[in-house]
Amino acid sequence: MKIRLLYALFGIAFFAVLLLSNAGGPGVVQGLDRTGSPLSTGTCSSPGCHDGGDFGSSIAATLLKNGSPVTQYEPGEDYTFRLTINTSNAPSGYGFHTVALRGTDNLNAGTWDSAPAGFRLTTISNRQYVEHSSPRNSNVLEIKWTAPDAGAGAVRFFASGNAVNRDGTSDGDSPTTLSSPLTINEQSPSAIFGRALLPAEINVYPNPVKDQLNLNIQIKESGRYFLSIHDLSGKEVQRKAIQLLEGANVEYLDVQSLASGHYTVQISDGERVAAEKILKK
Repeated sequence: MKIRLLYALFGIAFFAVLLLSNAGGPGVVQGLDRTGSPLSTGTCSSPGCHDGGDFGSSIAATLLKNGSPVTQYEPGEDYTFRLTINTSNAPSGYGFHTVALRGTDNLNAGTWDSAPAGFRLTTISNRQYVEHSSPRNSNVLEIKWTAPDAGAGAVRFFASGNAVNRDGTSDGDSPTTLSSPLTINEQSPSAIFGRALLPAEINVYPNPVKDQLNLNIQIKESGRYFLSIHDLSGKEVQRKAIQLLEGANVEYLDVQSLASGHYTVQISDGERVAAEKILKK
């Protein structure tokens, strides 16, 4: 009898510790995906997790470039991922759990930047998750996300959240999950020339080129830019950051290692682009 009582008390204590620990994020504590993705074993509203709250919570995800929502990504570019938990009543705090996946095998997609204060990154089965490290006062998570290389295809962002009363139990909380993932398609190579034009002119020589490509660049705005080479599929095969001054600039690219064929040379500020086609001998 005493042994059964001891086990019962131990189980209650263990559950209480686990419950309180989950305030630090389900990925770190349980090692589980709770985002509602195909890899999930459940969400924050699964039996034994959180329920009973009347905060009327819902969750929304957006990918931003320079403050504006986007529906396509350019491979290798930086974006801001924003997750917002909306409520009809005011909770005492919020929790977040999100992941970006690609392909039929649900592989990790892109790279999260360093987590902001109160959040952390955790890895589960080679996929990187962002979640709260303690209940947050703000209902918004914003973090930089770098898109994957060309050829990754569509990226799907899955996310769950929780509006909590911070009473130390799972009762009285309002969990929420995206009804469908935020899907961001990869930008096609032909779309590059449909983007806003960078106020720049690129003259390349020799073209066709064998070893070194020379670029004379006339640009109207000084600043930091990215100089890159893309193959016909849109895959980025070479990239470097450059600093350009208003007026005439000279840059060089070593193309000896490139296979023979047609490529596109691009200068981009992340939003606008100037491009020129080359032929590698």
